[in-house]
Amino acid sequence: MNRGWGRELLGGLWFLQAAGFTAALHAVTNSPLEDKIPPLRPPRAEIPPGFWELYTGWVVASVLVLGALVALLAWWLTRPKPVAVLPPVAQAKAALAPLAAQPETGQVLSRVSQVLRRYVAATFGLPEGEMTTADLGREMSTKPEIKPEIAGSVNAFLRECDERKFAPGGTAQPLGAVSRANALIESVEVCRAELDRRADEPQAGQPAGTAPGQAPEGGEARS
Repeated sequence: MNRGWGRELLGGLWFLQAAGFTAALHAVTNSPLEDKIPPLRPPRAEIPPGFWELYTGWVVASVLVLGALVALLAWWLTRPKPVAVLPPVAQAKAALAPLAAQPETGQVLSRVSQVLRRYVAATFGLPEGEMTTADLGREMSTKPEIKPEIAGSVNAFLRECDERKFAPGGTAQPLGAVSRANALIESVEVCRAELDRRADEPQAGQPAGTAPGQAPEGGEARS
């Protein structure tokens, strides 16, 4: 009996010790310090939108406009420039000017006569292309607006240039081809200005502002 009771006593003590250890361990693991929520940090301010979020549309539009302006400027700088067309008299005098200081050789005479032919053809609407002196004389004879004395003077000068060009050897006395060609050009210009003035003036007996054969207001046309 004593041994049984002793064993039961030892078992009871062991159970009490185990229960106390478990309670103590439970008390440690469930400490109120660990259950306490730590203090929260204050909330951060809202992140503002960035540059590209705010100005993407403006940047794209500015790039497109700038590209268009650059392309327009490049086109403006590289565009073909319009060529100013000089009137026949200005072209002829410009072509004769450098020939005045050169010796009157056959080549210079050929160039002077060529300039004069082209000028007369352009002024009076003669066929384009290189024409001989005889061809030019025939064409001028078909134009009643060219005065006979002017046509004769031009023909005579061109024939004289042809004779000097093809004559063997040189001659002592120059023709003064450039100055004579300029004088003929001035004569043709006077003739052309007179023709233009006549074209602008109303015919005799024809009221101003009416064409030939056209009846004035309130009247009948006359044939």
